[in-house]
Amino acid sequence: LQFLYLIGSYISRHPAPPTHTTPMPKAARRHAPTVTAWKEEIRAREFDRVRKMGTQYVKVKRLGAGAFGEGWLCDDAVNRRQAVVKICHAALVNDQEEFAAKKEVALMEAMDHPNVVKFYEAWVEDGDAGQRLHIAMEYCDAGDLGALLKAKYAEARNQEILAAVAQQVRVHSEPLLRNHRPEDLVDDPELCVRVHREYNAIAEQCFKDVVAKEGPLDSWSLATVESWAVQLLWGLWYIHKKRVVHRDIKPD
Repeated sequence: LQFLYLIGSYISRHPAPPTHTTPMPKAARRHAPTVTAWKEEIRAREFDRVRKMGTQYVKVKRLGAGAFGEGWLCDDAVNRRQAVVKICHAALVNDQEEFAAKKEVALMEAMDHPNVVKFYEAWVEDGDAGQRLHIAMEYCDAGDLGALLKAKYAEARNQEILAAVAQQVRVHSEPLLRNHRPEDLVDDPELCVRVHREYNAIAEQCFKDVVAKEGPLDSWSLATVESWAVQLLWGLWYIHKKRVVHRDIKPD
């Protein structure tokens, strides 16, 4: 509740950023395309099938990889800027995979908001693994929130505090865990929830005790955290307004 109050008070002091979109008139909404028509429009799209990696986009370094592809920081020789190029793992070998790729690109192309990573272009290149989708997008040079969190909690003082908390939790939770076998928790959902709540209460109290003795964790100012949270919420608000649901929200 305190977090929501802080967000609400911050939003009241900071107007919404421009969304670069005009609300659809009510009369137009009645004639908006159906899902079927939208899907047909997506299927009718065609990817440019050209070679841009190594010519327009020159790889600088590999930023990471996930289940669906890998990301590369590249120098864009044509537009004289840096960009991230996502190279999808799956080759476009059938209509279903090509439709999924076209849908992803169409959704990204429709986004235009300061708190949503900007889409530049998409194309298909032939490679050793077949025809692979490439997506060029804005490069966020400050890194991601996950990296910031890891760096902050990797600092020596924070590591000492967290290690002390972990030790206290192990000591104080030992009787609770000793009295409840794993198979009992599996067979009794209510007991599992009760033990989980008791364990969380122990962990919270241990954290408070250590912080009271050692001092708080080194962290960012409240204003910085407020700003990050509001930027995240504005981005989510925008894509929800576009009738898109993001199912993989995480800090990295």
